[in-house]
This record gives sequence, structure tokens and C-alpha cells, in this order.
Amino acid sequence: MWWHARGEPPSWEVTAPPAAEGFGPVRCVVRTIVAHPQGFMENVIDTGHFTPIHRLGVRMVEEPRFDGPRMTSAYRLTRVGGKKNPLFSSSAPVMRATVQGLGVFIAETTVPAVGMEMRAWFCVVPLDPVRIELRPAVAVRFAGVRHRGTARALAALVPGPLAWFSTFETNRDLPIWAHNTYLEHPRLAQGDGPITKYRRWARQFYSDWPSGRQPARRPA
Repeated sequence: MWWHARGEPPSWEVTAPPAAEGFGPVRCVVRTIVAHPQGFMENVIDTGHFTPIHRLGVRMVEEPRFDGPRMTSAYRLTRVGGKKNPLFSSSAPVMRATVQGLGVFIAETTVPAVGMEMRAWFCVVPLDPVRIELRPAVAVRFAGVRHRGTARALAALVPGPLAWFSTFETNRDLPIWAHNTYLEHPRLAQGDGPITKYRRWARQFYSDWPSGRQPARRPA
């Protein structure tokens, strides 16, 4: 979906991950939440919120890279506190994140402990100034499982619970998105991530910036 306030044609296209064999069916959820596209995508690099909100430790493997309409980064995930979880073993999962505009976030995660690879898409469409339509979708493959029939069965069954889990984790962020106030120059705490760089990058997706400065026209 493309929309420009001045009716201008698309200036870039969303790039899908390369095709790969073994991925099962995609499970998708559609919901409406109180949030802003820029605020939702900012979660990707706001590494400081993962521990108190999602009880995940995050170590940056690749620093965020801003290249035209895309932002990429990679993180290693660890569980913080609570019961032991086989997904978060000594071989911690690595998530590679790709944000395209303010409308598409693709997370590709490798979980060595169970031989699983996961692709998750989070597609955002603004409905009005305070609400977005969020479409999270999940597909997996079990390249580490030798028996092909078992691998296919797992790839068909696992995305459903993972899509539910994604919804559960997103719910933890809802009170923050519903009550936060956007500050042009926020006071950042240690571990908040390169939010200033992200916001400078995000300006290109607006037709007019409130400060009177007009960034490049590359809307979401």
C-alpha cells in the first residue's frame, strides 16, 4: 500500500526476504491498537525497554545501519529472570531486524537450541492520528530436524502459538504507546539505543516536518 499526501508516485519498493525452502504456512493476526507507526518501529532500536517490559536481555551484534528507506540491525537475545526456557539456552537466539519505511518490520531469528528459523513480519497501516492497524505474521522452518515429516509438521503447528505469543508481548507495550508524549529531543537513559539517529532517518517519510524543515519525500 502506498499513499502520499501530495499524490506523488512511489519512490521505493518493499523488499521481501529471499525465498527459502522448508518454511511452513504463514500465520497472521490483524488488530487495531493505539500507537503511531514511528513509535511502533522505534521499539526495534529501543533496546533499553526489552528488559523491564519483555524480560529479555539484548546485546547488539550489528549496530543499526540506515540506508535510504531501510534500517537494519542484529541482536542476540537472552532470557532475564523467571523459569528456564529451552529457547534461551547457551546458544542464544540471534534476531536480524530490517525496517522498511515506517510500515514494514521483518525479523529473522535463528534459535539453535531447537534447530528453528523464524521469519516474522509486522506490517503497520495508520488509520487516524492515534490508531494503527497491525498485522503480525509468522512462518518457521526446522532445518535442524533431520526427519522431514517431523520438520514439516512442526513448521505447520508452531506459527500459531508464536503468533499468539507475539500478540501477548505486544500487549505489554500498549499502555506505553497509549500514554506517551512525543518529545522532539528526549532525555535518553543508558541503553536506550540510537533513537536520535532513528528519528533523523524517519523524517524522510513525512511530506512536511512540524519544525518547518522539509525532509526528503519518501513516505511510508
